[in-house]
Amino acid sequence: MSEEENIGNNGEKVRDSDDYDSAIIASESKPAFTFNGSPPIVGKKQNPFKLVIYGANGTGKSTFAGDMEKPVFLDLEHNIDHLNVPRFQLKTTQEIVEFLIQLRTQPHDWETLVIDSIDTLESIAMKRAWSKEIEGLKEPDRYGAGYKWVKEFFENIVKLCEPLFSQEDKKMNIVFLGHETVSRIEKPGEEPFDSITPRIREKNYAPICNWVNAILYATTEIYRVEGEQKAFSKEKEKHILAGHTRKLYTTPSPAYLAKNVFDLPFKIDLNYAAFKKEVDKFYNQEGEK
Repeated sequence: MSEEENIGNNGEKVRDSDDYDSAIIASESKPAFTFNGSPPIVGKKQNPFKLVIYGANGTGKSTFAGDMEKPVFLDLEHNIDHLNVPRFQLKTTQEIVEFLIQLRTQPHDWETLVIDSIDTLESIAMKRAWSKEIEGLKEPDRYGAGYKWVKEFFENIVKLCEPLFSQEDKKMNIVFLGHETVSRIEKPGEEPFDSITPRIREKNYAPICNWVNAILYATTEIYRVEGEQKAFSKEKEKHILAGHTRKLYTTPSPAYLAKNVFDLPFKIDLNYAAFKKEVDKFYNQEGEK
C-alpha cells in the first residue's frame, strides 16, 4: 500500500479532498445541453414593438405613433391629414391584405407600420362579410358565418403582420390604433362590472391582443384647482378647470384593458419619448429577469 492511501475504520479506502475537487470539476465541465445543435437563448432580447393603443378621439394616439421610427400609416379612417406622415388610404379587405403582402415582399425604408384603426378595420371586414362577394356565405346562415369570417380575417391580419415584425430584412414595429367603449364584464362567481375596452367585438380583437406585447389605454386627465376667496364671504369659488394631461395606462385593471411585458409604471405620459425611455430602462437593468 502506498503512503498516500488512507484506510477507514471499515477497511475501505478514503478519498482525498483533492479527489472530490476533481470530481466536482469534472461534473461542472459536462457538455451543455443543445437542441438540434443549438444552445438555449439566454437573456433579454430587444425586438421591435407590437402595440395596441386605444382611447377616445383626440387623445394623441396617432401623434404617438407618428413619432415612432420611420412610420407608414395604413390610414383606414382617412383622418390624419394633420400629420406629416406617409399613408395609404385603403377601403377594402382585398386592398388591405394585398398591401400587407407587398409591404413584406417589396424593399422599403419604413420601420413602423401603423394600422389606424382596428374598429374601422372591423367595419370594412363586416361590410364585406355581409355582401354577396364571399363564396360559401349563403342564406340563411350568413349571420353566423359572417361573424366567423370576420374573426378569421383578423387572425389572418396577425399572420400577415408577423413576418413584418420578425423577418430579418424587415423588423418593423407594428402598432394597432383603436377607439374605446365601455363593456359589461361578467365573470363566474363575481358581480358584473363595467370596463373600458377597444371598440370592436372581443372575438375579433382577441387575436391581436394575444399577439402584441403591450396594450396601452390612452386617456386625458383633467385636473382642477380651488377657486379664489369670494369678496365679503368666507366661501371660495367652486373648483375651476385648470388644464389636462394626456396619459397612457399600461398595467391590468378592472377599469380598463391593458398589459405590457416591459415592467412599465402603471401610468406614463402619452408620448413616444416617455414610453421609449421606460422600455430602455427595462432592457438596461443588468442581471434582472
